[in-house]
Amino acid sequence: MDGELPEVGLVAAVLQTGIRDAVRRPKENDKPDRFRRHAESLEWIASDDTRPLGFRWCCDVLDVDHDLARQLVRTRPATVWRKLAHAKSKRG
Repeated sequence: MDGELPEVGLVAAVLQTGIRDAVRRPKENDKPDRFRRHAESLEWIASDDTRPLGFRWCCDVLDVDHDLARQLVRTRPATVWRKLAHAKSKRG
């Protein structure tokens, strides 16, 4: 992210945190807050909200394919970051 505006780093951190909380499934002995964050993150990712800091908006700002990101969260959570970076590099 060298040379990018700090705001882009903030958007990347929001997206990363949301995806991380969604793919980390809570364990039985986790605190209730962990279950809440997981559920809220899944709802956030499923939303098509285009307002600032919504999932789709964050993806658009970062040039991330939101449909691919959603699919990877559901089907390949362990590889989501690698797959998204690879897809982005192929697009340009």
